[in-house]
Amino acid sequence: MRKLLALLMILSVGMLWGCGSDNGTDGGGDDPTPPMRLLVNTSVAAPTLSSPDEAVWSSVDSAMVPVSAANTPKIVPGAKISAVPSEVKVQAIAKDDTLYVRLRWTDATHNSWPNYYYIANPADTFPAIFTRNDLEEEDQAYVLFDGAPGGGYDVWGWQALRTGGAGMGMGYRYNNNILTPDAAGTSSLSVAYNNPIANLYISQDTSAFQDYILTLTDAVHRTDSLRTDTVYIDTGQPPDTGVDTTVTTVSYGQTHGWTLNQRVPGWLIDDGVGSSQHTDVQRGSILDIRAADNHSGGMYSVVLKRAMNTGYADDLNLVPLDSVKVEIAIFDNQNLFTTGGTKRGVSALFWIIF
Repeated sequence: MRKLLALLMILSVGMLWGCGSDNGTDGGGDDPTPPMRLLVNTSVAAPTLSSPDEAVWSSVDSAMVPVSAANTPKIVPGAKISAVPSEVKVQAIAKDDTLYVRLRWTDATHNSWPNYYYIANPADTFPAIFTRNDLEEEDQAYVLFDGAPGGGYDVWGWQALRTGGAGMGMGYRYNNNILTPDAAGTSSLSVAYNNPIANLYISQDTSAFQDYILTLTDAVHRTDSLRTDTVYIDTGQPPDTGVDTTVTTVSYGQTHGWTLNQRVPGWLIDDGVGSSQHTDVQRGSILDIRAADNHSGGMYSVVLKRAMNTGYADDLNLVPLDSVKVEIAIFDNQNLFTTGGTKRGVSALFWIIF
């Protein structure tokens, strides 16, 4: 009965949308056609999030949702942002009072280096002297649920490095061109920590490090891994001559092997934020979203999950709803959600039916 009522409601709203305003001020696009719909699967087993490509998704209905600049929310007021036309395959499972949303889209490159260090001068390979590059950005995806408490959208956010590196998403509210983080928990937990300008941290693997994720457990302080010491060498001269030693500065051997343009991540990721060492109360509403992601063969797969009713005042309670209007936002090598860019697309509003 709930699904029948929801379908009748969609048909009615679709007729209204077809005759309504075409200025896109509601966040949707200019297309007067009725919105798409996606039926949530409630019969399959709950995904484990061991992978975003688990076999369970092969038996779940999907919707191919177009994204384009025409549907971009007014992130930059008065301007529309050009985007690479694309579409996103969207699937949804509701199980054990939890909603799982899977997104799959084409992206030729895995952009996951928002800030990094590298050696720019051949003379600096020993000792290793790093230059910071803060121009690079990262791929991102957002699921925007219309009807957030207080107005606007309840947002599930994912970033290739800064949350994906820890298997997490982050919760926000987007309203009136402002993206506001959800409430923090009882402990001040952060997924991503800025690797400081002085490059205080590098990997224990030093020059062998090839990953884009540098975790807190990988990192060691510079005094242990990139250390420069003053060394006194005995010359054999009598102590009273004042020339019994010479002084030289050397760098420890761990700095051997760095090559030009080899990258060291500019962010440290705490991959233990989602583990049992922290409670849900400590994580709070901002970190109540879990994620699994993969980039392979020019395709992204991302699964986000959150409780249907988290109990937090800033999260949309999905339990009593027959349906919810949703938008999907995909960013290709972008930075902040609220700044302009050239590779950004957002879908028109579509329905997810429970």
